[in-house]
Amino acid sequence: MLFLITVNYMAGNKLYERLTLLLLVVLPINYMVFNILLKSIPLIRYSKDLIMISLLGLMFTKRLKIKKDSAKIFLVIIGIFTLIFIKIAFSFNIPDSLYAARLLLVPLLFYLCYNFRGISKALTIKILNVLFCLSVILAIWGIFQAFVLRDTFLIKLNYKGMEGKLSSGFYISGYRGIQRITSTFAAPNLYALFTNMMLFLLVSVKEKLSLKNRTYIAGLIIMLISSVLTFSRSGWLGLAFGSAYYLLRTRKITKKQVDFLLFGGFVIIIITIFVFLTNESIYKAFSLLITRTFNSTDPSLIGHMDSFKKTMGMIISNPFGYKWLGYSGPRTRHHVINYNVESSLLLMGLELGIIGAVLYIVLFAQIIKNIHRSPYKYGIQSAIFAIIPSLLLLPLLAEYELTTFVFIMIVLVNNLGKMEEKEYMQKIIATIKNN
Repeated sequence: MLFLITVNYMAGNKLYERLTLLLLVVLPINYMVFNILLKSIPLIRYSKDLIMISLLGLMFTKRLKIKKDSAKIFLVIIGIFTLIFIKIAFSFNIPDSLYAARLLLVPLLFYLCYNFRGISKALTIKILNVLFCLSVILAIWGIFQAFVLRDTFLIKLNYKGMEGKLSSGFYISGYRGIQRITSTFAAPNLYALFTNMMLFLLVSVKEKLSLKNRTYIAGLIIMLISSVLTFSRSGWLGLAFGSAYYLLRTRKITKKQVDFLLFGGFVIIIITIFVFLTNESIYKAFSLLITRTFNSTDPSLIGHMDSFKKTMGMIISNPFGYKWLGYSGPRTRHHVINYNVESSLLLMGLELGIIGAVLYIVLFAQIIKNIHRSPYKYGIQSAIFAIIPSLLLLPLLAEYELTTFVFIMIVLVNNLGKMEEKEYMQKIIATIKNN
């Protein structure tokens, strides 16, 4: 009997780990591959949902224990859950509220999921190697699609349901003709958030990647170039903040790192100069981006400011949340934006009230604070700082596939550091006992 229980547990654990790897590969490609290219296959678009449900179900096959260092985060998440359920209970629109609740609950559930039940060190390292390859492939595809296949490819796919055109957000400063890199994501800003986070995580786990040094450096440079070519100003800010934090915290910059930065910067400058000299459209588009940014005539910046003023007024007038869950943001139930809000923090203020917005601030602060001291600590924290500008300036917290991916990766890399420290301490204890 004990043997059967052990076999079943091991089988369940292997399935849990394999599904984790599968989910982390599916989430970044889900929109273009499963929602667009393969949409004619019945139920294919629900692949990620089936994987998620299976993983959450498998989590409860093992006894759950709240770790001491995660207790505060657990309480904050319970507070957010409570607000969501209260909002649903008093909602005038239950279907919309339930739909929005899923977007908010799922990423937090998976954060708890991998805190309660992690995966093995071997599989974590395998995931990091697979995701390095995937990230580079997505960067190459993004560049190829934007500058070779061009926007006609996305228009033919009826991308984001726009018949015969793309929204102005796919172009540099709204200048139609030069497409921003979006890769397999629904929008350029989403891809910028993804690749920025992966850049810092992959920098921190370099020693765990089974790659030659040249391959590793070339991959990071390609990812960096693709991130810059998203022309996401929030993404650029994230790269700057993450880089500044990483360099300040590590304090020690090796000659190899300097060489990498100089070489990467040199390659980007050369490519930029070549593109500007040979492509008049890109020159015009980039000129518009710079001039509109600094003379306050950019449509996106104007939209941000108008949204900020109006949203703050609505939050102050409705401190416990406006209307019902799912009334605002980019992910409403029928894809109809009742109210356009340009910030994840303000979106949470509209959805869950001032208390909800404060709880999300506390959540991210606690996650940053509780990153385990390991060789990966500053890389993980830099990755979080790299995505914060995008979250503050855009309502991306409602994009639950991406936020789920982000939360899972933060936990897995953090857990890797914990496992390695535990192994190290066990070796020391074993050595002391042997002596």
